[in-house]
Amino acid sequence: MWIKNLSKYNFIILYYLMVILFFILLIMAMKYAVSAKGYKINNLTMIHNIKGNTKIEQITVPYYKILKSPDTAIFIAKIKNFNLKNNVYYLYLPQIDGSYLAVYSNGRLIGSYGFSKSRSGNFWYQPFLFQLPSDTNEIKIELSGVYNIGIDIVPTIISENEKSKYIILYFLTGVFLYSGIGIILILSLFTSLLWKNLNENLNNINICYSLSALFAAIWMFDLVPFQTMGSYTTMFIMRKIFVSSSYLSFAFFICATSRELITKNNKIKKMMFWINIIGALALLLTPNFYIFELFIRKISILLFINVLYLSILTIKNNLPIQGLFILFTSLAILYDSLILIFLFNEKIISPYGIVVLFFGIINKIKNRYNNLINKLSLAHKKIMIDPLTGAYTRGFLSEIRITKDDSIVFIDLNNFKEINDNYGHDVGDDILKTLVNVLKTNLRKSDYIIRMGGDEFLLILKGCPVEKAEEIMKISREKFKFSHNIRPDFSYGISPFISDFDKTLINADKLMYEMKRKVKQQNNFDFNLHREKEQ
Repeated sequence: MWIKNLSKYNFIILYYLMVILFFILLIMAMKYAVSAKGYKINNLTMIHNIKGNTKIEQITVPYYKILKSPDTAIFIAKIKNFNLKNNVYYLYLPQIDGSYLAVYSNGRLIGSYGFSKSRSGNFWYQPFLFQLPSDTNEIKIELSGVYNIGIDIVPTIISENEKSKYIILYFLTGVFLYSGIGIILILSLFTSLLWKNLNENLNNINICYSLSALFAAIWMFDLVPFQTMGSYTTMFIMRKIFVSSSYLSFAFFICATSRELITKNNKIKKMMFWINIIGALALLLTPNFYIFELFIRKISILLFINVLYLSILTIKNNLPIQGLFILFTSLAILYDSLILIFLFNEKIISPYGIVVLFFGIINKIKNRYNNLINKLSLAHKKIMIDPLTGAYTRGFLSEIRITKDDSIVFIDLNNFKEINDNYGHDVGDDILKTLVNVLKTNLRKSDYIIRMGGDEFLLILKGCPVEKAEEIMKISREKFKFSHNIRPDFSYGISPFISDFDKTLINADKLMYEMKRKVKQQNNFDFNLHREKEQ
């Protein structure tokens, strides 16, 4: 036993190491995609207007500023000692924060994102790539922001060979993101459809998981780039909904997990639930973007506390598989917390943690319903199997598809009433079980034995012609006669399938009774002949 347990724990350790390895590989993939080789634009001249006064200053990337009011800044870089004429080159912006972006080469517009009039878009997670003319010697980046402006990662002029880095980063921060939102929304819908199909406790758990998944999907919309949100007011409302949904998602996730694990310490569960609800409400009630952005940074520690609490629950309840998903989410949120606190020049990866966490829910629901299906299958099997003989019951007929290639055999034990009267019902039951066992030894796996009631049985021989069925029945009958010391016997009727099952059954029944009559006549003849010899 201890060897089996050791093997089990070895596998669990291996799985945890694989999760950590996957986490490291994801960080390395992000770093690889961000750190493109080329001409680095570390230093920029920033020009912006503050209350009618133009201000010029030198900045170093990464640059980030929380705004008290919407602002526009111009970032200018002179291209020195770098020849763009020998190849196709691009300006690669791995991460930039704002509501409108325009890139100029020597004063000419070469690309933009958002609408120049409203400037109420929102982007900060996905990369941008702009092809540069060969005569470029000055790059100007016009960047507007409603609540922030930032060039988080060093812009780089890259060649065609390095463009794959942009593609990888776009996939990680774009395609994967949209797929993750879709998966979580489907999970929310799926769990909501299961509410009425379970007991009350599981219904409540599924409601919580469904709401958690819904709010997680809304949260991830904060990472989606929007060219416009209509107006500053709409943008503010939407961002508050997006970010506050993260805490609502965790509140309902904690509620579901605690209910499922039936935790003893309800005070901590309720406290964690209400802290997240209050955090979400506090975000929704912030009066302006500046306070909202500052509050986001202060309250982000709660996300890590959430996954820490879920980790403790998982360890206490010895749920190693669930712990795999929570471990990855914990690592991702811890990593992002360090980025936010220390302003590291890195891409955040918590969206991947959220998707992985909800993959854990999918895995849990799959296992739960596999168990439920297995229980239903077992219950169904018990209903369909005759407990005495092991043959199928009549109800199983509705699940069999009978074709013209099949043969139907109707069987009835001879003199079964006399056996019960003379030898007792225990012997009668033994004879019934013996009959089924003898038939099973001569039938194929594709054939069916059905107890119609009492001592009547029906055989459905799949893809079996009548001649072959006759051969099988003769062998079975002979074996059955020598299977018990009272020499039992049965009569049977074989019919090919006649388009309609009821007609086929009537025909087989008729042929069985003809055989039974002949057997009775033969027995009477043998009995009379025996008496004559004795006299």
